[in-house]
Parts: sequence; structure tokens; C-alpha cells
Amino acid sequence: MKGEIEVRDASNESLVVFSTSVPNGTDNFGGMPPKLCIFFGWISPVRNLIFGGDPLNLLPTTNLIQAILILLTLKEQNQGDAPTEGNNVGTECVMDYSDQFTTYSIFNGRDALLRWAREQGKLNNIVIVIKRSDYGGEGKRRPRVILACERNGNYKSCKSSETTDIRSDANSDMKKCARDTGTKKCGCSFLLKGVNIGDGDDWKLEVVCGVHNHPISEYLQGHSFVGRLTEEENALLVDMSKSLVKPRDILVTIKDRDAMNVSTMKTIYNARIRNRTKEFAGRTQMQQLLTKLSEQNYIEWHRTSGDIVTDLFWTHPINIDILRAFPHVLIIDCTYKTNRYRFPLLQIVGVTSTNMTFSVAYMYMNPEKEDNYTWALTALRSLLDDNCLPGVIVTDRELALLNSITSIFPKARHLLCRWHINKGVLANCKKLFGTLKQWKQFNDDWNTLVGSETEEEYWRCLRQIESKFNEFQKALEYIHENWLNPFKDRFVAAWTDTCMHLGSTTSNRAESAHAKLKRQLRSSQLNFERSWVTIHSLLELEHTEIKASFEKSRCFIQHRFRHPELRELVGFVSLSRLGMYLNITILSSSYIFNLCVNITIISRNYIFNLCSILNVCWRRWQRASSMVSKDLRWQGMSSSMFCDAGNGKGILQWFCDGGWCKWDGVCDGVCLQEERIFGGVWLDIRWGGV
Repeated sequence: MKGEIEVRDASNESLVVFSTSVPNGTDNFGGMPPKLCIFFGWISPVRNLIFGGDPLNLLPTTNLIQAILILLTLKEQNQGDAPTEGNNVGTECVMDYSDQFTTYSIFNGRDALLRWAREQGKLNNIVIVIKRSDYGGEGKRRPRVILACERNGNYKSCKSSETTDIRSDANSDMKKCARDTGTKKCGCSFLLKGVNIGDGDDWKLEVVCGVHNHPISEYLQGHSFVGRLTEEENALLVDMSKSLVKPRDILVTIKDRDAMNVSTMKTIYNARIRNRTKEFAGRTQMQQLLTKLSEQNYIEWHRTSGDIVTDLFWTHPINIDILRAFPHVLIIDCTYKTNRYRFPLLQIVGVTSTNMTFSVAYMYMNPEKEDNYTWALTALRSLLDDNCLPGVIVTDRELALLNSITSIFPKARHLLCRWHINKGVLANCKKLFGTLKQWKQFNDDWNTLVGSETEEEYWRCLRQIESKFNEFQKALEYIHENWLNPFKDRFVAAWTDTCMHLGSTTSNRAESAHAKLKRQLRSSQLNFERSWVTIHSLLELEHTEIKASFEKSRCFIQHRFRHPELRELVGFVSLSRLGMYLNITILSSSYIFNLCVNITIISRNYIFNLCSILNVCWRRWQRASSMVSKDLRWQGMSSSMFCDAGNGKGILQWFCDGGWCKWDGVCDGVCLQEERIFGGVWLDIRWGGV
């Protein structure tokens, strides 16, 4: 028997008509409880459902029970607080999605049922959430789960919604204003029910109500629930964040792996913050940093003033191994804008045998005073033995640092960065010249003076500058008082070339390391822990590159080195130093031949044949300089090598005895354990002519 369910408002005006089947033997619906009609009394705009003046058949169904369940569900939802003002219940076309969620499949577990329902929701732009969940109990009660649309239910006001934010207007006057809050809930009646069947973990899904009283979303982007990351996606996010991948690149990677992913940038940012908060576990930023240093086996020292850390020095154990192998040149410089607390970052770098820059140590310091520098250098000195102290230290003209170097490393030669000196001359002298031509001429003469190879040449160039630019006394006073008189032996080539600085006459290596670090940081407002994570990642990449350069020098043979005289060197001398060997310049006027060979000892069991190296060098030099003197001769050479694996020290001694020269020297080396590939001996071989 056909029948209808007619819903009336408080004025007994017909609003909605449901067509249905009435089972035989039942009464008509004229006596429907009036409270179900009154339920719609507050939605008088529901008349808008009438299109073309005819009532809209909202629910064509043949199931009387389903129609009653719809009304009971709406009644249950209305028993809460009054709906949010302005919601659109019933003001749009109601849509039935029963067919899309009707299935006769049996799901193997609750998770499988949830996964299927949510995938179906994604296909239809519907967000499915769990409304209630019951894990069952004793007796005949079975586990079940009630699924609903994310817009199910009505917003319930609470005291927290009345809180206010304090914001400042254009005049910086503080004022109170209501918080911007809202809700998605609009009383949607869509309901699904999952029920456990049988004695196992089999589940079935039933459609309780397939009707939505709101427009279906056109896109799922912006819906926070459906945009959540899965466990696999969150693990990928953590790994990529540790690899310093940008958030937008993380989101692109996730979407490439899952075409149906609807996460937004806000989802990525929130997930990163949650993971970071979980990682901190209630620790402060400094506590987290110290914990990280300990977990990664870093060597660290710190000083405190009360409860505040004022200085923090740290270095990686592998960096110390490299430093003990190549301690000859250190470059020290500070960089800024690496953290939100404006602490300067002191970075110390060195040079390997393969001509690569490696980081020695880092330090957050505040302020830049002699005491702070002394404390940092003392920490570095405690990591070095007496036979592997730095021979040359390059810095800018930081007077506090200069004093600390003199007290901690008294035997090291200290050089000043020529680039910083030239920058100071440019800033203070260029404005003193009337024309650009005069300034360029002065600057050229100044660079010639700095590059003087002998003291005689230096004094000659200086007299030339003083006579040529006699009328520019302020410029002459500046270079004399600030640079030449106190520091000429620290940057003029006539003095600096008397030590083995490996071409490091500027702090450019440190500046390049600063630039690489800041490119990775991408912000000057990071905390200490985030800055350290970036530094740690760079160090790991640096170690990989240095090891690769050692292996390349040992295994890769360049064709230009396939010469009989070099067969003793290939595989034991770095490629960069072999290239220097081939590019040796013979100065016939002064009969000076200089060669710097850098030997990388790969195994501690290998005894390097130093005699063969010097014989190769001697034969090449003798052939190239035969026009110098017929009296030059090679009479003999002997060498000895001592390695003590117990204390990690190595001493290499050699001497050359000939009628034209006699020179003794000692070069400190490092003999490391077998599992370390770092090691090396520097040879500074010099022949002098009369």
C-alpha cells in the first residue's frame, strides 16, 4: 500500500513530503506525533525546496522504516543546543548517496571497513568520520562503529568561544575583539553503520541514511580530516625534513606518490611542528641541542652564567681525525645571522691533501672578546698532540683573536687575510683621491707592494709609492699606521712565503663555508637546535666528499701522470699535488726550486719509499735546470720513518747532503688506526741555488 510522510511546521503548513510504502495492516500517517512536525518549526526557509511551485520528492524509497529513521535522526540532532546562526540546513537540494555506499562485501577487519568507506567518500567528495565506536562487551553485544559526514551534528557553544584576543590597531592601542571562530556542522543526517558479524573479525557495512542536507564539496582540498597524512607519508616527511628538504618539495613528493592526496602546505607545517614537539619531549632548546650532540658522539664543551649558556664549542670526532692528519693550515672566522638569538658563530676550517676544505670546529659565543676566543682555542688545543699543532693560522684583523692565538699557539705563524685588508684600503683610501685614474694607479701599486717576493723588492715598491703619491698623505698614513708598520710580516709575500701556507693567504675558504651554511639555513631566525641539524647534515656530506677525494687519488690514474718518473707517486700522492708537481716553475735568475708534495698514507703498514720520491724530483729538476750550473750535483740522500701506532704519532725525518746544499727537516705526521682512512705526511722540499 502506497503512502506519504508529510512534515508540517508549527503553523501546520506542509513543508516536505516523503513518498513511501505502507505495510498492510498499518494506519495512515495523519496521526503522526505533532512533535515531529514542530521539529521543523524553526526552518521556515525550507519552503525554498519547492521548485516550480511543486513539492520536491526528496526521498523516493519503498522502505517505511528508513523514512522513519531519517526523521528520528533529525529529531535526535535537534535535541542539542540551537543550531549555529546562518547554517544552511535544508536551504539547498538534498542529495541521496545510498547507492554509492551500499555494499554486500564482507570486510576482513574494522580497519578494512573504514578504509573502504573513506575511499568511497573521496571518490564522491564526501569526508567520512567516526561518530561513535563500540568495541562490544559481554553477552550478545557485538562491536560496531557509526560513521557520519564531517558536517554531522550541531555546533555547541562553550565558554572558550567567548574568549577574546588582544590585538593592536594602527595606533598601537591595545583592544579586545572576539575570536574568529566558526563550524562546519550543519546537522547532516548521513549515517553508516559497521557491525562485526560472526565469531571472527568479519565486518559488514549498512547504510542507515544516505541523505546529505548540504551541497557536496567540489574539492576535498582544505578539508583537514581527509588531508591528514598516513603513517607512511608522515615517516617520509620526517626523513625528508632531516635531509633539509623544503616543505613545498615534501608536499610535491607526497602528491607524486599518491595522486588522490589532498594535503595542503598547512598540513605539512603542522606535521613538522608535531614531530618536532614529540622529539623535544619537554626539553628546552639548549637541552635538546646538548642531547643531540651526545647522541651523535660529538665532542662539546660549554660555559654558563647562572642558568644561561654563554659559550658552546663542539666538533665531530672525524673532523679531529682529519685535523690530526692535516694540521698545517687553519682558517678562523666568525659569521652572523645564523640564529634568532644573534650569537656569532665561530667556524674553524682546514685544508686536506686533496685541496679540499674541511670543518674543524664550531662555537656559539657571546660576546666576541679575548676571553671567549681564548676559551675556544684552549678547547681546540686540548684535542691536539704536540706533534700535530697548526703551523699557520689565517684570520682577519680581530685584535682579541690575535692575542688569543699568540697565547694558545705561540709557535704558529699568524697571517692576515689579504682580502679584508684590501677591502679596508678601498673603504678608507678611495675617497681621498680626486680622480678614479689616480685611485686605480694607487691600488695597482699597493697590490704590487703586497705581492713583493723579497724584502728588497718590498722596500723598493714602498719608496715608489711614497714618492709617487706624496700629496696624498692621509692615504699613506692609513696604510702605514694600520697595516704596514704593525702587520707587514703577516700579509706581504716577502714574509708570508717563508712558511708553508698552501696558498691560503685569505680567509676565502672560511667565507665559502659560511655561504654554504647560510644557503642551507635559509633563515636567520632559527633556534640553536635547528641550526645544528643543518650543520650536522653538511658535515656528513663533507666527510663523504673527503673520503671520495682520497679514493680518487688512490685509484684514479690521470693520463697526464703516466710517466715513468711518476710511477712511484701515483696512488700515494694526491692528484692536486701531482698537478702542482707538473706545473713547477724554475726561476733561473735566483736558481730557486720549490716543491710541496702532500703524501696521503692509506695504510699504517705501508712504509713509503721517500728516497724514490726525492730521486724522481731531483732528476726532473736536474734536466730542467741544466743551464744553471754544471757544479750542482746530487751526492746522497737517506731517510727514516718512525710510526708509533700505540700513541698515534708518526715522525718522518730526512736530510739531503750535497756540495751545493745541506738541509735538515722534521715533518710531523699522523699514523691512524686501520679502520680510519685519514692520514698524511706533508713534505716541504726546497732546493737552493747560489
